[in-house]
Amino acid sequence: MGVASDRLVRASPLILAVCYAMGVLTLSRGAVADFVELFKVYAWTMYPLWFLVGLLLLLIGRVRNDILGQPHSSFAEAKAFLAKRWEVDRWLSIVSPPLTVTILLCTFNIYKQVELPAAGFPAEPYLANLDQMLFGADGWMVTIGCSPRPGLPSCSILPITPGSCR
Repeated sequence: MGVASDRLVRASPLILAVCYAMGVLTLSRGAVADFVELFKVYAWTMYPLWFLVGLLLLLIGRVRNDILGQPHSSFAEAKAFLAKRWEVDRWLSIVSPPLTVTILLCTFNIYKQVELPAAGFPAEPYLANLDQMLFGADGWMVTIGCSPRPGLPSCSILPITPGSCR
């Protein structure tokens, strides 16, 4: 496989995510501004986490080499990793995964908030009857009973609706 085709294979998830986003945003009227707003929020949370994962992996490598008694330089290892990734694919393999996930999360949330409510859910009456039969109440009453009470801190760090970014 040639270098160009190898890069295309490495970029294909990102290309598919962009095509999916373009399709959803084309069909969803007025959702581009919401997409951009969500993208900014997800990017500000996702990329620092991605960087922290890299630091954690360097720390694990450092501990492993200390246990094995091998000399080790985290800076040299990070520099060698970045140089190798630059040589192989110009950092596409570093940038592409978080960018792909960010695009997919934003696109799905826009689709879920803009298009799905208008489409309706024909199985709702059947599932509501099933909830009533299993739980004796609406199924949401069970999940609300398990969730934190108002006023307590929530564990969610990422917004799930376009309006929660404002």
